[in-house]
Amino acid sequence: MIVFWVMTCIGIVFVMASVMCLFLMKGFKDALAKRVAMMAVPMLNIYVSWRMGAEAAAEVKDTIKPMFVLLRIANDLPELICNILDMYFFGVTWSAAFDLTTSTLEMLYHLTSAAFWCLYRCLKRTKESVDVFIETPVTTMGTPS
Repeated sequence: MIVFWVMTCIGIVFVMASVMCLFLMKGFKDALAKRVAMMAVPMLNIYVSWRMGAEAAAEVKDTIKPMFVLLRIANDLPELICNILDMYFFGVTWSAAFDLTTSTLEMLYHLTSAAFWCLYRCLKRTKESVDVFIETPVTTMGTPS
């Protein structure tokens, strides 16, 4: 019986969040901002992503990517600090070492992927602005063609 009431309350919260998101979206003039706002609401994001085209999905993905990386860093940094303090004050346990290792690896992965993504975007902008193509001669078996 308790599970029923908990699930009902969660459903009511999701419905209220969806309705609030729909009312807040009336203020957005940009369609991209509306899609990004709808992608933040649980359960509604499934419907929005299903109805969205490929170009719109790529736009939303490029817009959400920096926010996702910042969220992961904001989640992993306190976990790293807590794990280090836990290992310092209470000794090294396998669970603390595992948590520290996974948090470190996740943070390194997201930081390096964000750095490479920013580098890619900068190189793409530079290529478009300069519009220079570098051609190198093709060699076969060590002899120039």
